[in-house]
Amino acid sequence: SPAACKGSPPQPLKSAHPRRWDPTWREHLIWWHQVSTGLAIVSGLAVLGVYSWTVHTQSQWSQHYQVWQRLQRHEQQFLLTQESIVNSLREIAERSDMVSLAPERVIEVPIAPTRRDSGQSQNTPQQAKASPFYPVGY
Repeated sequence: SPAACKGSPPQPLKSAHPRRWDPTWREHLIWWHQVSTGLAIVSGLAVLGVYSWTVHTQSQWSQHYQVWQRLQRHEQQFLLTQESIVNSLREIAERSDMVSLAPERVIEVPIAPTRRDSGQSQNTPQQAKASPFYPVGY
C-alpha cells in the first residue's frame, strides 16, 4: 500500500549480480594502487640513475676531450719546434764546412754493458755479435 511506503525509508533494489557489492573489488583496487606506486617509485629511481650516469659520462667526456685538445696543441708545438731546429741545423751546416749528412757514413757504437755486468768476465765473441748496434751520429 502506498501509505505504508510513505513512512519507511526506501529499500535498495536487489541486484541481479549479488557479487557486485562484494568488497573484494576494493581489495583489488588497493593492490593495484600499491603495485602502481611501487612501479612509479622504481621507474623514478631508474630515471634518476640514468640521468646521473648521463651527466657523469658527459662530464668525464668533456674533461678527456680538453686533455686531448691540449695534447694536440702540445704535439703541434713540438712538431713546429722540431722543424725549426732541423731548419736551423741545415742552415748552419750549409754555412759551415761540415760534411753533408749521408746514411752510409753512420757510426755504429755497441751499447756499453751495465755496471752490474762490468764486474763479470769480458764478453765472448758470440755475446758481442748478439748485442745490437745503434747509430749514434753521422
